[in-house]
This record gives sequence, structure tokens and C-alpha cells, in this order.
Amino acid sequence: MLLLSAGLLSLGAVAYAQAPAAPADAGAKPMRPPADRAALKSHLEKRFDAADANKDGSLTPQERQAQRGETRAKMREHMFARLDADKNGAISKAEFAAAPARGPHAAGKDRGGHRGHMAGGMMRHQLAEYRDKPISRTQFVDAGLGHFDRVDTDHDGKITSAERDAARKAMRDRLAPAHRHSPPPPGL
Repeated sequence: MLLLSAGLLSLGAVAYAQAPAAPADAGAKPMRPPADRAALKSHLEKRFDAADANKDGSLTPQERQAQRGETRAKMREHMFARLDADKNGAISKAEFAAAPARGPHAAGKDRGGHRGHMAGGMMRHQLAEYRDKPISRTQFVDAGLGHFDRVDTDHDGKITSAERDAARKAMRDRLAPAHRHSPPPPGL
């Protein structure tokens, strides 16, 4: 959970650096402008500073756990506000049914709400050794930028839509064997 949170912070930062742009025509899928490495670095530093409760320059497992709790609470509030269309403090069955499908299982839907999944996994692997010990600001930022640098294949400091799509495809291809169901035994 700790490393997932750190990973989500990283990819959330990539998403932060990418505001949606207007589509070229009404039928076109919106294109996001390239993600910027400098903006990501700044965002990661701010996220670290916000989580470093005692301002000692490192995040302890306890500080990371507290940050995860705050992040989850904000996400729940955001999700509730999105569903509560009439803003009466309750989600009716009609509001729930009218909500757009979200998440990795929403057939044919953009997974924009799950941008953190891919980087979360990458950053988790990079920070695995810090599961039970403090992480310095430099280590935290470097882990997030390391993922950015792998996706930025032309090393120009920006992630284009094509680079992002290629990274997603590569991740799906690597994960595909682990997510395939075994065929049933013959005769069943």
C-alpha cells in the first residue's frame, strides 16, 4: 500500500502536468499536451513536502500512511461530489445509475481516472527497499522521474501522447500473461 501510494503520487503528478486540450473536431478524441519533466519534478517535490509532517527531509512509513489516508479521503469526497448531481448530500439510485462508467473495467471507456496505475507499479518496484524505512526527498523525486524518463523515449523532457500510448501498450503486454485465465481442462 505504501509503495502504491507513492506510485500513484508519481503518476498523478504526470496527470497533473497534462491538462486536457480541446479536440480538433467534435468527433476526435481529446489530445493531452505533452507532460513536462520540470512540472512533474516540481509537483513531486510539493507532494513530498506536504507529506513530510515533521519537516525533517524524509518520509517515514507513518507519514506515508497518514498521507495515504488523506489522499483516500480526498478521493472519496471527490467521487461523492461527482455522483451527487443535485448536491443534496445524498446519492440517489438515479444519480448512481446516471454516473459515467469509470475504472479499468468500463468497456470502451477512457481510463483517464486510472492514470496512476502504470506508474504506481513502476515506482513501487523502485521504492520496494524503503517499505519499512524512511525515504529522502531525493529518493522519492528520483523514483517518480525515473518512470518519466523511461516513458520519454526521445529524452526531450516531455511525454507525448504517442510515448504515453506506447508505454501503456508495453505495460499491458508485460502484464497480459499474468492476467490471462487458464483454459478449462479438456472434457469440462
